[in-house]
Amino acid sequence: MTLGQIKVEDHSNEITAIPALLELIDIKGAIVTIDAMGTQTEIVRLIRAKKADARLDT
Repeated sequence: MTLGQIKVEDHSNEITAIPALLELIDIKGAIVTIDAMGTQTEIVRLIRAKKADARLDT
């Protein structure tokens, strides 16, 4: 299931797109899974601030 999608700018990557996408969707109570690219401290903080749980594949 896809909940949302954001196009990344040229010379950018998922690290900048993930927080923007997380701001758009309600993830409260959800388990958010992200591959190794998403294992950034700020991304995990945002997930937890939105009352969700992060499962990171490192």
